Amino acid sequence: MQNELHNSKSNQSATQTVTVIISAYNNPDYLRQSIQSVLNQTFTDYEIIVVDDCSPEDVVSQYDIPDGVRLIRLDRNHGLAAPGRNVGIRESTGKYIAFLDFDDVWLPDKLESQVKLLDENPDAGLAYCHFIMTDDDLSPLEKQPKHQPVSDDPLRQIILNNYMGSPSFVLIRREALLESGGFDEELASSSDRDLWTKILYKRYPVYDPTPRVLYRTHPNQISRNMVSLFTARIQILMKTLDYIQTDRNDLVAIIRHRLFLNHWHLAQARITRGDNLSDVLPILIKGFHIKPLNIRLNLLIIWVYINSILHSKKK
Repeated sequence: MQNELHNSKSNQSATQTVTVIISAYNNPDYLRQSIQSVLNQTFTDYEIIVVDDCSPEDVVSQYDIPDGVRLIRLDRNHGLAAPGRNVGIRESTGKYIAFLDFDDVWLPDKLESQVKLLDENPDAGLAYCHFIMTDDDLSPLEKQPKHQPVSDDPLRQIILNNYMGSPSFVLIRREALLESGGFDEELASSSDRDLWTKILYKRYPVYDPTPRVLYRTHPNQISRNMVSLFTARIQILMKTLDYIQTDRNDLVAIIRHRLFLNHWHLAQARITRGDNLSDVLPILIKGFHIKPLNIRLNLLIIWVYINSILHSKKK
């Protein structure tokens, strides 16, 4: 993917300061709101690329894409935002790259504030902002997220917690995006957290504590699929462990502990989903190899092993 990104329009002279890439799928009302929130920005030196994940023709015909906004339709449905975002990156020309999920809405000064942050911090790889969590009608929820400012060790912080959150909150410097290789399309989910981790391995982030995004919550969000979520977290941690061992050996123990926890949570999620216990047992055994002295894990392995034997005998 990294070579593909470098061989794209990103090698040409930038014609806009910001490229806004909107990932779209199957909801014209949401998309119109997200596009309008970009058109309402106080910062106006941008281009908009909408990448649609192969929605049906009758849906796309309702998008009402404004003049000057480019629509790219993928030839098949990927079910994930990462492939579409990478297509948008390859077609982009901006000095900075912003991502907006079609179900989110920017407040008018989002781009202006983040462009200023990156202009004032030329070594920063990206800027991220606080947000307002809303319901489906964009009404703020009663309980709002806490601020997640940058710590003294941003890489360690992102391994422990995806404090930067959704791509809708972030503005990325082009060079930082290219050197990271873009979004990993092989991940079941959480390709954004993987990208933040790769960028923070070499660069630091800057934070805007003012809410600049309305983050819509609804039942269809991919983050609600716990099996995909924990599977992706394990994949990301394994990748991170591979490239940080040489110069950040202090993080190895932390990553191994997170690997253990995510194997544990993945096993529980698959049991809850009703998967065969014989398929869950290898996950627990991998967790055991990472942290063999954990009593809870050992008891769960025994329980799964006994019940899988009993279940096989009933057949």
